[in-house]
Amino acid sequence: MVVYENRERPGTDPKRRDLPVDEEVLHIQREWFDSLTMQERKHGRFAVQRPVSFRGDFVAGTGTILNISRQGCAIVSDTIAEAQAYLQLQIQLLEEEEPVQVDLAAVRWSGATRFGVEFIKMEQDAGERLKQFVKLL
Repeated sequence: MVVYENRERPGTDPKRRDLPVDEEVLHIQREWFDSLTMQERKHGRFAVQRPVSFRGDFVAGTGTILNISRQGCAIVSDTIAEAQAYLQLQIQLLEEEEPVQVDLAAVRWSGATRFGVEFIKMEQDAGERLKQFVKLL
């Protein structure tokens, strides 16, 4: 890890010049994701805490959904899926019901403890259940 001390790099904020490169990149990514407005998203996101399990070619784990929309969700987990990976998800929307199966989800971004997925393919009834769940939030 490279740490830049007491010198400015072109295009960087002088207040953050002492951050390690990895931390600076994460800070910039967080600022960019936080800057997205609801108008820039196709569907509104809603804060939740729902269990999820996921698996792909190179990763499998469990986690908690932090926010969800009809289009995707953000997951916090000890097991992190890399950006551009494809996963299958089992989302426990309601405790008394069977989990919703997402047959194909794409990891769009990934951080140290969380990642975001876009739902690409699911059965019609699963899509309807997800739509109704989000509508009630």
